[in-house]
Amino acid sequence: MQVKQSSDLIKALIALLDLALITAAFYIAYWVRFGDIANSGQFIWLYYFSAPLILFLLLRQGVLTGFRYRKLREIFKSAIIAFILAGVASSTVLYLSKTADYSRLLFLNYFALATVFILIEKIVVKKLFDRHLRRGRMNIRIALVGFGKKFNGILSELRQRPQWGLHPAQVIDPRSMDVKSVVAVIRSSIIDEVYISYPRGVAYHEQIDELLDRVENLGLPVRVTLNFDELQDYYSQHICTMASETGVMLAPYNLDPDQLIMKRATDLVGSIVGLTILLLMLPFIAIAIKGGSTGPVFFSQLRVGKGGREFKIYKFRSMSVDAEARKSELQNHNLHDGPLFKMKNDPRITRVGRFLRKYSLDELPQFWNVFVGEMSLVGTRPPTVDEVEEYEDHHHRRISTRPGLTGLWQVSGRNQVTEFEDVVALDVQYIKNWSFWMDLKIIMLTFAVVIMPSRGKGM
Repeated sequence: MQVKQSSDLIKALIALLDLALITAAFYIAYWVRFGDIANSGQFIWLYYFSAPLILFLLLRQGVLTGFRYRKLREIFKSAIIAFILAGVASSTVLYLSKTADYSRLLFLNYFALATVFILIEKIVVKKLFDRHLRRGRMNIRIALVGFGKKFNGILSELRQRPQWGLHPAQVIDPRSMDVKSVVAVIRSSIIDEVYISYPRGVAYHEQIDELLDRVENLGLPVRVTLNFDELQDYYSQHICTMASETGVMLAPYNLDPDQLIMKRATDLVGSIVGLTILLLMLPFIAIAIKGGSTGPVFFSQLRVGKGGREFKIYKFRSMSVDAEARKSELQNHNLHDGPLFKMKNDPRITRVGRFLRKYSLDELPQFWNVFVGEMSLVGTRPPTVDEVEEYEDHHHRRISTRPGLTGLWQVSGRNQVTEFEDVVALDVQYIKNWSFWMDLKIIMLTFAVVIMPSRGKGM
């Protein structure tokens, strides 16, 4: 059973207050637009759609509770992001309902007022909460036991954030005493909670069980830092359920279902746009390819996707039909150090192919791979099967996520990054720090690279 970090009652009360302010914003906006609220029912659907969505996004952004640990500017940023996302979704519905021509002002006033009201409310709640904590209300006296980098980080944060109301009443280094002496220090003080932070090592295994057992006898709650990341280079550690048991999930990237849904939705929208462009340009590109060299219009190749899943990638053919057979004789000209193959002035590329590659038009058919879920708009470069066969263990991090049409490596100047380990480092950096906004930035940079090929090939 997991201990609740915040009160459900407080969360519910803040949600009700948020809903009241959103409701007030809607009716005030309607009154400003039409002079009264008698006929507000004709647009009430906008409120019914947007209000629950705003509340969900505020909850998702963590601004219904969590005021103890978050700075005001962080709360502001999260609340504004929630309103931007809700505004985009609501404006789309407003447009599709064909009422945008005469309700645009209502929409703008409504969201502007709701944003202002909620931000003012968050300021007031945060200030009251901090004032309450600074006066010593809800203060928690902590016995901090341990040593090492994480221990020092926790201690430093607690001392720098008095507004959290967490007071390190006892700071105990267990290396200078046995467990019995540690517990004696805790017993001699007024303590509400015990924080334990050990680095991985012999001391962790020998002492932690006995320390937990003795502290439990005192009836005190205990928080223990996870330290599996010191043993393996995992990026995230999360409490999880394993059937009916509680466990720890160690992941090479953040497996957030909401983010994955958002990423997939972006992929679907982007792939539909891309496939539309593909259909418009297909006749012209096909004629150019067939007129420039013998062979098929499309080229397919087996690539490796997420978790080692193999799939066929599709491109417009930009090389001669015997390109794969000639690859081995050109290995000495490889610009990359490692499994990747790329050479300057590759003789296998056709005249039309050079134009297609210059503007990344050869990649257009891959929007189909994105549409069916084999690839993403943004991700890591999908390797060939023979490349993966040469991988060392840590190289497999590249295929721990869905590959993409473009990625951090591509917009970082792929022609200048020749060391394979540097390519892997860029891919791992993307996987580790993934966010919707990072994807959006990479997509915009890719457009810039495609439009100005001299800056480096981006697809």
